[in-house]
Amino acid sequence: MYSNPFKPWMCPVLALSRYIFSFPDTLKGDMPLFEGGSQYSRYQKNFAAILEKLKPELKIMGHQEGDIGTHSCRKGVATFIASGCTVSPPIAPLCIRAGWVLGGMKDKYIFHENAGDQYVGRCASLLDQLSKEFAVSTPYFDFSELSDYDRNEMKKKLNKFVKSRIPNSDIIRNQTWNVAMNCFACVCYHYKYLSETLHPQCTFRASSIFRDIPKEFFDHVRVTHPWNMTKDSPSLTGVPPHVLCLAQLEGLRIEIETLKKELPRTIERMLDNRGFSSTGLNTTKVIEAITGKYETIVADVLKKLNFEHLQKKDNHQVDSDYIITEESIETKFDNIIDLTETEKDLKRHFPKNRWNKLHLQIIYFAREHCPAHACHGLACIICKTCFPTRVGKVMHRKA
Repeated sequence: MYSNPFKPWMCPVLALSRYIFSFPDTLKGDMPLFEGGSQYSRYQKNFAAILEKLKPELKIMGHQEGDIGTHSCRKGVATFIASGCTVSPPIAPLCIRAGWVLGGMKDKYIFHENAGDQYVGRCASLLDQLSKEFAVSTPYFDFSELSDYDRNEMKKKLNKFVKSRIPNSDIIRNQTWNVAMNCFACVCYHYKYLSETLHPQCTFRASSIFRDIPKEFFDHVRVTHPWNMTKDSPSLTGVPPHVLCLAQLEGLRIEIETLKKELPRTIERMLDNRGFSSTGLNTTKVIEAITGKYETIVADVLKKLNFEHLQKKDNHQVDSDYIITEESIETKFDNIIDLTETEKDLKRHFPKNRWNKLHLQIIYFAREHCPAHACHGLACIICKTCFPTRVGKVMHRKA
């Protein structure tokens, strides 16, 4: 038996869930699922009462009295399975599931097999055979996103809650308990629908299993398809090849949609890492990188020019012979002939894999923020940071 999560009003698993939790003694296994000795007579009587109540609506639909009887459900489902679609299941598993004789030698040579029976079961739940949704799973609790410890704790909490709401739960067989847990998952999945549609005096609404369900159970109940299964997803059975192909196409569609969203971001990140992602060319990063290194760079350059800043060990006063002035620095820079050595000194402060990027960033920074005809060593953040006491413009001689 398969669930139909899209149409709860005709889902056989939800109907079974409502029944067994309304009458939990049926789970013990020592009594029939439906009590009494004349279930068919009771069904016939209740069905006739429903038809009588719906007689005006049936007349509008063109049905006369006697058109619909107690066997109409079996006839309708069997016809839908066998002829409701051009890719319907074979007739053999349908007849075997219904308990009908195939006739002749067929009854001796054709037997029950899981694949065909499961396909018939999915069709009997009235899932759309021409849709990828035909491969939907039954509602279940998925804790796959949790850690192993939290996952085990949630499973224990779930079992403890259900056992506390079912009388004599300790004597229920393991196979029957698995059915009860699947039914509880179906109840949680359709809880909103049940809350809105159940009669106020419905037996199931008053059952203990339907009251005070923890919110975390609702957060973890779900259905899955072949393209989004997790390690907690139940096995998908009874799915024909054409639906598997539709499911694979859906998986490809999702991957393409994801790629369309992620590709521009990936390219943007790559360009950003290389310094091409914006018109500003990462000016903020240029300033942070250079100003963060300026003290080390200036000290190293001054050392190269023999202008080291010495301090006395005793009183920490600066020797007047070694006070560095802007005029002296400019004079020394004017005398520099080999700029290659200075470039090597600067390169030592940055990883080699960043040189190309820094090269472009420094060029951009010089053009936009420290142009020779505008800054004069006074305007940009780097010049002001390196020479905070400078007041006069720096004018360089042309090469």
